[in-house]
Amino acid sequence: MLSKPTSLPRLAEFDIRIDDLPLLDSEEFQVIRITVDDTVDMPSMFSIEFANLGGLEVGKSLEASIEIIDNSQFNVGRTVEIRLGYLGQLTPVIRGEITSLEAEFTCDRPMNLLVRGYDHRHRLQRGRKTQTFTQVKDSDIARRITVAAGLGHTESGRDTIEDTEVVHEYVMQVNQTDMEFLQERAALIHYEVIVKDKVLFFRPIGNANRVRSSLTFQEDLVEFYPRLSAKEQVSSVTVRSWNPQMKEMVAYTARSSDAVSKMGGDQTGAEVSTSAFGNTVEVISDRRVETQSEAKQIAIAQFNDAILGFITSEGVCRGRPDLLANTVVHIDGLGDRFSGEYYVVSASHRYEQIGYYTHFTVRRNAS
Repeated sequence: MLSKPTSLPRLAEFDIRIDDLPLLDSEEFQVIRITVDDTVDMPSMFSIEFANLGGLEVGKSLEASIEIIDNSQFNVGRTVEIRLGYLGQLTPVIRGEITSLEAEFTCDRPMNLLVRGYDHRHRLQRGRKTQTFTQVKDSDIARRITVAAGLGHTESGRDTIEDTEVVHEYVMQVNQTDMEFLQERAALIHYEVIVKDKVLFFRPIGNANRVRSSLTFQEDLVEFYPRLSAKEQVSSVTVRSWNPQMKEMVAYTARSSDAVSKMGGDQTGAEVSTSAFGNTVEVISDRRVETQSEAKQIAIAQFNDAILGFITSEGVCRGRPDLLANTVVHIDGLGDRFSGEYYVVSASHRYEQIGYYTHFTVRRNAS
């Protein structure tokens, strides 16, 4: 359901559950800051800051005053779910695992505990590997790595790893973490690597998906700094390679007709650039490409990646827990050129006792 902005003042609330159990009232009272950094190209991170707001009271022992710091429920490896929102309407923004603890012991300020963690993509960063894959699709590789990492690849009975179709004769992971390797494979074909809870998604970048949320300037949207640039836009992308076994050239040229979506705009960045400066062709010939289908897949992917950088922006809005990375947001009130659909690259949710705001970065491929 599309979330609509509202200009009414609202009281921000949060709910933190550790291993699916809520915090005690005394623990919740000590939460002074929550940050969730949700991103597309690395594990999303959370931090929860607790403060001993009572300080060292007269007659109270040191051990009692730092009870929150020694609380076993904050042990490394515990599962944390953070929900943010307003007036009892809370939305999950992250579910991950505790990976580190930081404490502050000072004589003139309350003792603090900072609990940090990541979504389950962090498991793909543990250790570097060198291994080979033969006669596989990138989706096959993603599935093997997912299973080895102890993650799932089904949701509601559906496979969350989308078929990439092209079979590769030989692929090698060279001294890379699984995260680095999967991101490299994903970037080549305009895919993304996402983990929700313990389920991994390997799928096309979702800028063609339906709009999930909306923001309107001077209502929810407080700041927005768009930049439209045709500098790196090209009319087409050609992938070209020589197949020594078949003794033939394989090539494909991707053009504006291969754009997965115009995100509600009239012209893609490639079309704007071509109209203003004429045809510009980018040729990729530094990769070994075995088949025509592989050349087509890479060319279309790289073309769509390039045009998605046509408009980039950073923004700030009143806290919106529905504004998450890998989703599409519709932004209004910015005139014809900059109003429209944007793909959310990152969203940083920052809750403090004085309020809740979301800082975000977005990209768009057309105007």
